[in-house]
Amino acid sequence: MPHETVKSHDRLVKSGALLMGAFLTAAVVETKATIDNRRRRTSDVDVISNIRPGMYANWFFPGFHTNMRVVGPNFDRHWQEEGAAHYAVHEESGHSMDNRRERWLEARKKDGFRPARIYAQSMGGMEVFDAFSDPGFAYDFGEVDTLVIDSGVSKIRDVTLSTRFAMAAARLLPPIDKSDKLYHWAMSRGLTDFTEHGPEVTDNETRDHLLSSAATSFGSGRDQIRYIRRTDVSAMDLSEWGQRIRRKVYLSAMDDQVVDLAEAASTFNASVGGGMVHSIDTRRKSPSHAVGAEYPKGVLDNLKGENQDDYRTVSIRPRLAQAAQQLEKAAA
Repeated sequence: MPHETVKSHDRLVKSGALLMGAFLTAAVVETKATIDNRRRRTSDVDVISNIRPGMYANWFFPGFHTNMRVVGPNFDRHWQEEGAAHYAVHEESGHSMDNRRERWLEARKKDGFRPARIYAQSMGGMEVFDAFSDPGFAYDFGEVDTLVIDSGVSKIRDVTLSTRFAMAAARLLPPIDKSDKLYHWAMSRGLTDFTEHGPEVTDNETRDHLLSSAATSFGSGRDQIRYIRRTDVSAMDLSEWGQRIRRKVYLSAMDDQVVDLAEAASTFNASVGGGMVHSIDTRRKSPSHAVGAEYPKGVLDNLKGENQDDYRTVSIRPRLAQAAQQLEKAAA
């Protein structure tokens, strides 16, 4: 019996050693893959600029996950006759508004500070308002002629509960290579069959856009989620800047599966001191979120103020604080 006990103990020790060895090997491999993945990502913000003759400088500020190195060149053919075009590119790691302001001003020098027409989708609208909440940046950037916010998120409370749950789940995943692979798998499920777009866009362009966005790194997506959670446009008073903008539009589909459109439009409108119009592109599938790249005609029409009979305009209800201020002014 003692001999059998020793043999059992030896087998247990050997099995434990093999398991420990396998665990350590897997940990080393995973750690190396994670380090290599992080090294491949850059924290640099970029702007793709196409400088052409024309009166305006047109800006495209992307939303969450949008890969402008793919979307920008596809979208640019619709801006060929519209002057200069700038496409803001998200960094692959981190999220820095200071870096954004610096790169955006560098791009402004390239277009000679022509009047800007800004198109910002989803999280991009939040970033634009965040940037212009700095009076120094607003002054240096120069004239903004038109502002179009497409399905913009103004604060985390605008986001639907199901989307918030998905965002919270993503934040719980550990920052390792396996999480990156799981994240890509979850984001890309079913996207290859999605071809909803206007006649001015091809199936291949739509697939390229969606698949490239789904391939965004887990680390970048998590950093963008953190930014959305901590930023609140309702706390930003941009009324002085907003009153200098000739045309202000909140653009969307009839319904949105990600954002409470009425609440978000109200918040953006209040921040710029009113005067914003909510324009609904009825060509868009409903519900849909920030699909301007798939329906560029709606973007151009609203930037230029053309063909407005093709869009349904709905009133933007004032937020409670804004309504109280209006009542005070009327009473005075």
